[in-house]
Amino acid sequence: MPRWLFSILIAAPFLLVTAAYFSCNSTIGSCQEHHKKERQAQKQKDVPNYSAAIFLKAKPNNSEQEESIAAHPSQCSTGCGLVTKTLDDPVGLFTLVLCIVVYFQCLFMIRQEFVLKESIEVAEKSAIAATKSAEVAEYGLRLAERANLRVDHWTVTGIEVGKKPNMSFKFANTGRSQAEVVEILGGYGIGGEEKVPNDPPYDTQPIGLGISFPGSSIDMSIGLDDPLTEDEVKNIHSGNIFIFLYGKIICIDIFGWTCEVAYGAQYGNLGDGEFGITFMKKPGYNLIRWIPPKSDNSESV
Repeated sequence: MPRWLFSILIAAPFLLVTAAYFSCNSTIGSCQEHHKKERQAQKQKDVPNYSAAIFLKAKPNNSEQEESIAAHPSQCSTGCGLVTKTLDDPVGLFTLVLCIVVYFQCLFMIRQEFVLKESIEVAEKSAIAATKSAEVAEYGLRLAERANLRVDHWTVTGIEVGKKPNMSFKFANTGRSQAEVVEILGGYGIGGEEKVPNDPPYDTQPIGLGISFPGSSIDMSIGLDDPLTEDEVKNIHSGNIFIFLYGKIICIDIFGWTCEVAYGAQYGNLGDGEFGITFMKKPGYNLIRWIPPKSDNSESV
């Protein structure tokens, strides 16, 4: 209930009494006199003069009072008459006071109901805000304390005729908490750009699993099964083909989130006689994805 409406309802009885007072102020005397005469006439009508009635054997005659009242009509209005009768009659006055008390009780009950409803709404909003604040705090804690997993420090050896190429890298945890390595997937090959699949066809590699502690790193090395031929070495040097390696390392951090570290790199001619490693630009090869526990939502970095 709006406060202005509640204030009006509170003031309404007092305004009505004040209006009735000023309205009846000029005629209150005549109202009281007329009401007094009516009471006397009613009293005499209800209690007849039996002493005279016994000898005359006739009903008492109250016509004089009735004719007097009829001959002098009251100047009292209906509202003033009602006020005068209510104030003069104890039962009517008590009833009026009781009605006013009940009115205010009902009014305050209605007001209390609205206040309670507003309090519930405020409490619900506060609970929602507290929940969001807790989520933000938990998210900030997780960002600050979670494991920071990276794949870097790439090296390539064995780019010679008759040798098996070998690509090595480090899987490092530069975060502030440990992560459990649960699965390592990967693949490799040699050829041109058309040889790189759009979706990495991962094959589980025979690399031992373990715990990645903060500040630690795991050395990984994967080599081709067959040695390079003379034509392959020439094509690598000319930039026609390259050696590529891709994979994904799956870990679980201390908060129960799953981290997928996907990587993809290729070795070949960079131009101007330089050779080195570049990262694959196709989607899905180089990213870090965080997956919350028991949820399909994910967060990529």
